[in-house]
Amino acid sequence: MICFQEDNWKEIAGKKMKFPPSLIGAIYDGNLAKLYKLLQTSDGLLRQLDDSEDRSWREALNLAIRMGNEEIIVNLLRLVKFDFRQIHEALLVAVDMNLINVVKLLLERLDQQKGVSHNKVDIMSFSLALFDHSIDSSRFAPGVTPLTLACQKNLFEIVDLLMKKGHVIPNPHKISCSCPECLNARQYDMLKFSLSRINTYKGLASRPYLSIANEDAMLSAFKLSRELKQLSKKEPEFKVGDSTLNPTELTGWTRQ
Repeated sequence: MICFQEDNWKEIAGKKMKFPPSLIGAIYDGNLAKLYKLLQTSDGLLRQLDDSEDRSWREALNLAIRMGNEEIIVNLLRLVKFDFRQIHEALLVAVDMNLINVVKLLLERLDQQKGVSHNKVDIMSFSLALFDHSIDSSRFAPGVTPLTLACQKNLFEIVDLLMKKGHVIPNPHKISCSCPECLNARQYDMLKFSLSRINTYKGLASRPYLSIANEDAMLSAFKLSRELKQLSKKEPEFKVGDSTLNPTELTGWTRQ
């Protein structure tokens, strides 16, 4: 487990860490000594990252995760002040690869970064994933969260871990909802908004979420099945097209 010191979170005004191009090679080679040389500052304090290099920093952390080198990941997290959005995408990568130890490291980092003294995280912050245009859209669907992704991939252990950390899948609002969040999402990108609703329902309809989040999984499955049937009459995209939103599949597995 990483031991983060409170002093390590101090910022130095006006100083930002520039992305060293050779960092990618050091991560790819697993060269820890070179990584230290590139990232360590003389005073040991973390620097804010240059916003114009956001994608480069994301790719560095994501590559370390895909390479599966936990020592490199630990030291990247120790030496670089990644922001919430960058950690969020890294969580998606770790979940996608079913790397539970890396998921734990990233969740710990979120707790430290947000100054959380208990085991919960700011759940609503994950709705910002829909508006993060820098996220790798070729790999991850719009608005997907670590929990909905873990649910869709049937990763029971990671789903359980995330839920113990306070992550939930809120029920989507009605398509006609006029609350600020829904209005902003529709105006931002109607297609992404629609796809995010579908992905949310896929998470709600998954075996891990139904069994872990509900005392009566069968009853919850039947209620959700009925809701999806009603939605399919008003929103064509909810017509049964795959088993993850198929009411028959949804209720059938609970009888097994």
